[in-house]
Amino acid sequence: MSKFKYLDNEIGKKWNFNEFENLIQLEIANQLKRIADALGRLSE
Repeated sequence: MSKFKYLDNEIGKKWNFNEFENLIQLEIANQLKRIADALGRLSE
């Protein structure tokens, strides 16, 4: 079980949890891309 069970339940009332997870993954991917771009510029 998720250690964030309470939070899962609260979020689940407002959103489909899978959609919420997809949004988080998309945001993480965007952050990683930004970091990778910045590192690429630093190493030039």
